[in-house]
Amino acid sequence: MDSQNITERKCFSFTWAIENFSFCWKKKGEGISSPTFIADTIERTKWHLTLYPDGDLSEVKDSISFFLIREEDSKGPTDLTISFELSFIAADGSVLKSSGINVYSFTRGESGGYPEILNKELLLSQRQQFLPNDILTVRCRMWKEFGQITEEIQCFARTQIGAERRLFVWSIPKFSTFQESYFNIKSISNDKPVMTLKLFGRSGALINLLVLLKDRRIKCSFFHMKLVNASENEVEYLKDTIIFDSKSESLFKGIFSKKVLMENKQLYLPNDVLTLHCECSYTTGIVLEEIDKIYCGYSNSIEKKTYHVMIWNQQRNPSI
Repeated sequence: MDSQNITERKCFSFTWAIENFSFCWKKKGEGISSPTFIADTIERTKWHLTLYPDGDLSEVKDSISFFLIREEDSKGPTDLTISFELSFIAADGSVLKSSGINVYSFTRGESGGYPEILNKELLLSQRQQFLPNDILTVRCRMWKEFGQITEEIQCFARTQIGAERRLFVWSIPKFSTFQESYFNIKSISNDKPVMTLKLFGRSGALINLLVLLKDRRIKCSFFHMKLVNASENEVEYLKDTIIFDSKSESLFKGIFSKKVLMENKQLYLPNDVLTLHCECSYTTGIVLEEIDKIYCGYSNSIEKKTYHVMIWNQQRNPSI
């Protein structure tokens, strides 16, 4: 079937927004799935989307994988042939990257899609386009292969990855005799410790940072550490992400040299105090999954308006 002609026909459209996408902790071969949805106009079949941020288990490296899956308990015929398109969508509703239209026969429990639909480096290098306000928006459009859909349906869903961000100053007095220093990071929501930071190092040696996890629900954490000198300028020393899999601690070796700091103590250690500006962001996983809106019989202008509202609401209130 000609793809140009099929796009002029009515379809079932499912748009999925993943909020705080940068905190997605999934490793290669691990996917994040959308809420399930019923395609009313396609035999009331049941589906979901799965995105692999680091790719599925294929040999392709640095690629995002994206699939449409028919549920095991789906209604409709045993084998259902449809045309479908998977896309990455900008904030204004325009298509940033499309798989093109593919024809596939789905049995119950079967998936169809693309193991290398988008290069991950492209997504990260064009964050303003692909990740406005850290929201990744993808879409699946579906057409009947036999017969036509009589009513346009647009379904909008979202998954929110919970994220907390802490900005703090870590001051270490009497640094010339320093051997170790601790800092407890507490949750904003309940004031309980979630992790402990430990700086340590012997005289003249490199200073290391040990991150000790207290809350085992945390999936991953982002660290950004800067040294503040006597001129109040910041010097970046650490910017990294930890994926807490089965481990409960992580070590960053050689953050900075105590010998170098002591040799330049007028610049880096005014009054023998080491001052660090730190940022720690972390997630405990998915906190919300929902079908947000369903439009029946609306034009594409409603679809584009909905993208604008989703992004605008996020900018006003990130917890929405």
